[in-house]
Amino acid sequence: MTTSGGGDAHPVKAGIFDEDDPGPAPVVTFMFNPEQYTVKKTNNWTSESQRERDIPLVVFGSGGDTTLSLNDLHFDTYGATPATDVREHTGKVFNLMKIVPRLGRPKKVSFRWKGGYFRAVITSVTQALTMFLSDGTPVRAKLSLEFRMVEEGSDATRGTNPTSFARSYKVRTVLQGETLDTIAYQEYGDPMKWRAIADFNGLEDPLRLHPGQRLALPPGL
Repeated sequence: MTTSGGGDAHPVKAGIFDEDDPGPAPVVTFMFNPEQYTVKKTNNWTSESQRERDIPLVVFGSGGDTTLSLNDLHFDTYGATPATDVREHTGKVFNLMKIVPRLGRPKKVSFRWKGGYFRAVITSVTQALTMFLSDGTPVRAKLSLEFRMVEEGSDATRGTNPTSFARSYKVRTVLQGETLDTIAYQEYGDPMKWRAIADFNGLEDPLRLHPGQRLALPPGL
């Protein structure tokens, strides 16, 4: 499963959110949206041999992992004034791999982009530093990330839906003339919930909705 990140006049930035200590803003906002992401779902099957048959009996064992892969995420601080160490940005991703003592594990996260929501743990981060200043400071980097979906309320990793954006929340299509506060009132009975909808969808400009736009409605409000 892949999707393109280009073509929008005002692109919504993809990001990684903290699921153990949720906040309104992403822990990591990508400087450049991914050109694609890939989702893989596996199941576990075993084969039992059968006498006098060429093909073994295939027996279902269990659901397997659902993973999401992001490759060649670009981070660039060369154009900043002054240029800064790009690891100040990429290091935030590596920090999400560290064990949190009170949890006894790294944090659970979610990858969100344009209403897509993938609740997961990060199992792999690979960084390539590709440009340096004369003093050796890295100013450009590419990251590749691997996420593994986790089940709501569980510390175990389990495969669930074969697509990463399982509908654990309602999705609404914006109609002509609708605004976030009217949608919040219709869905939650409280127009002030518009901010929660904007944050859940990573909207940079909540005032710029367009007919046909799909919004994920955060559960539990």
